[in-house]
Amino acid sequence: MTSTIRSIESASASGASKEKNRMKNLRTRRWIVSSALAVLTVVYALDQLLTLEWPGDAVWPLRLVLLLAAVVVAGIAFHTWSTGLPQAPRPLAAMITSLIGGASLASAVTSGGDDTVFGSGALAAVSLVALAFGVIVLNIDGREQGNRS
Repeated sequence: MTSTIRSIESASASGASKEKNRMKNLRTRRWIVSSALAVLTVVYALDQLLTLEWPGDAVWPLRLVLLLAAVVVAGIAFHTWSTGLPQAPRPLAAMITSLIGGASLASAVTSGGDDTVFGSGALAAVSLVALAFGVIVLNIDGREQGNRS
């Protein structure tokens, strides 16, 4: 009888620990995708809205940072969708829009000239909006998952 009680207590402690780790992972994912979106937004604002003249050495590193940020957002969105419930529409929408945003960002970045980060301002805007939508939907879904537990 005592061993049964101990195993039940151990299982409930293990479940609480797993739940605590899951919540920590959700917060970390939300912070990472929000930071990646902030990087994308700042570079877009500097390049397209303020028409900043970039030094020749800074264009390609900025393009690589933008591509890395888009891959991070799309990768986390894909991971959230693939490990979640199959009928959950928000992670699916976040994953699809993040992949579209990442693809359009890759196209906008690789078609840029020597002095601009983005080749097409319209394509850069589409990619920023799609990635922002993906991040917002991921954050909404993460908050709701946190409130359910």
